[in-house]
Amino acid sequence: MTDARLRRYEPFFGEWVATGKILGEGAYGTVYEIRKGSGGQSGEVRALKFIHIPSETALRNQMEQQPDPEAVRRFFADQVDRVKDEIRILKACRGHANIVRYEEHLIAENPGEAGIGWDILILMERLYPISEYFAGQQATQMDVVRMWMHIANALICCEQHDIIHRDIKPTNILVDETGVFKLSDFGAARRTLQGQDASTRIGTEQYMAPEVFKGQKYDRRADYYSLGCVIYFYLNNRRRPFMPPYPAVLDFRSMEKADDKRLAGKDRIPPVPGIPRSVNRILLKSMAYKSADRYKSGSELLADLRALSEQKGAVLQAVFLSPEKRAASVPAGPKSGIKDRHGLWTRIVCIVAAGGTVGLLVGVVIRDFRPVRERARSGEAVLFDSGAAVDLVTEGAAGIVTEAVGKEADIEETLTACVAERITE
Repeated sequence: MTDARLRRYEPFFGEWVATGKILGEGAYGTVYEIRKGSGGQSGEVRALKFIHIPSETALRNQMEQQPDPEAVRRFFADQVDRVKDEIRILKACRGHANIVRYEEHLIAENPGEAGIGWDILILMERLYPISEYFAGQQATQMDVVRMWMHIANALICCEQHDIIHRDIKPTNILVDETGVFKLSDFGAARRTLQGQDASTRIGTEQYMAPEVFKGQKYDRRADYYSLGCVIYFYLNNRRRPFMPPYPAVLDFRSMEKADDKRLAGKDRIPPVPGIPRSVNRILLKSMAYKSADRYKSGSELLADLRALSEQKGAVLQAVFLSPEKRAASVPAGPKSGIKDRHGLWTRIVCIVAAGGTVGLLVGVVIRDFRPVRERARSGEAVLFDSGAAVDLVTEGAAGIVTEAVGKEADIEETLTACVAERITE
């Protein structure tokens, strides 16, 4: 249902009408779907953010705390100025591919019974929640990495305008119909002077950097941390660090304990199981407890992500996010979950001497001799249900192969086409 106060402005900006669908609600306003045309028959849709300042509760509280009506008015006028700051930020970033597109706005004074009130309308592009996108059975690890790249790109734009977002979380990342991810809701953002840090504790605790939570000075690296928390959440079966692993039941106490442990920083954040080490390397650097140990810029983060995409894109694309979809994609086989294509277990143990130095090649069990890139490109899921993952480490003239256990094997890193060819000879 559309707010009665909003109806007075319809058609919005002369040509848009509400469809009656609410896209989102928050402490600072409601987002409605609107359609172009007097009858709303056009195919064009947009999102309209409507904010009324003050809310009835906020006004009542302020009037109880200070009897001077002018002081109350100034208090809420400051809130309107904050929204104006958000609009200025959206204008500064207008046209960026990975930031929600701002189109128009209207601020109108609409005094209520107390003689205080403002209506704010912000016209934006229509986007969709990432929760719906990643709930799809076909979403893969590579889709999460793509989102990471897109939002890192948005943060580069923020840095160019000295903006710290300060509230990166799943609900503030949206996606368009073509799969482009965009950063939204700059209500908590602030612009800083060159070299100046922020210190206000603001944002969402579950995705908040430790220095922000503690009220210490912080900079743009707090945004990299929050973005890392979002990525960790989606790569880890929607579990934040230190939470019981999926499919264990979550309760409020275990979730609160996990967040407290992460913010305390006494224990290192564990790597996400079942993803390539190269992904974890970038992720854990982004989420380093000390901001000095994180990426120094969005450009540096994006460069590592692009390199990762080029090297691991095919393998990541083969791993579904949905646990049910992953389980369905694992081929039946022996107890270890690894099946030899020729019906035989292949185990090679050899001792090689090189220049008087003994190199040991330990027994290796592999599922398929075809190079992994070829398997991934053909759409075959490169997964192990359980059992051995092969980790190749070369040192000097000796190749030392060790076994690692995990639900999904880091095949791309651990078994190269070169090694596969040598084994088949």
